[in-house]
Amino acid sequence: MPTPHLAHPQPENRHATFNVDVKVFSEPLHLFTLMHEVISAQPNWETDLAPRILLGLWHPRFIPQAKAILPYCRRSYIGISTTIARTYFWDACDAFSINFATLASWEGQRCVCLRAGARRGRGAVLTRRPSGLLRSASGRGRRSWSGR
Repeated sequence: MPTPHLAHPQPENRHATFNVDVKVFSEPLHLFTLMHEVISAQPNWETDLAPRILLGLWHPRFIPQAKAILPYCRRSYIGISTTIARTYFWDACDAFSINFATLASWEGQRCVCLRAGARRGRGAVLTRRPSGLLRSASGRGRRSWSGR
């Protein structure tokens, strides 16, 4: 099977989201500038590609440059702390990828419920756990995705 290419997207794949895991050791100015060059070089990038990109951010130092250089990309917090999520990422991110054990705790549920209320019920839970645990998150009224 050939590797998909940004310049030749298959119509059946245009619904897919690109979840870009921005590692904490990356240099944000360099990385986001390169990403913008690649993204903006694609045909119809503003409608076909940009809305499908989700930047997974591990550290708050990435937020200002992500907003400035890639304002068309959605952002998500990746981590295990709801305190860090609320303190640094709450208003800057569209989604939160938080460890399932943290989300299942009282504080995790409080954070998810607060976020869902702030987004009028559009809270999202992203986790890297088996599907059985996702059913638990889904049963609590949250949209959930899993990766392995």
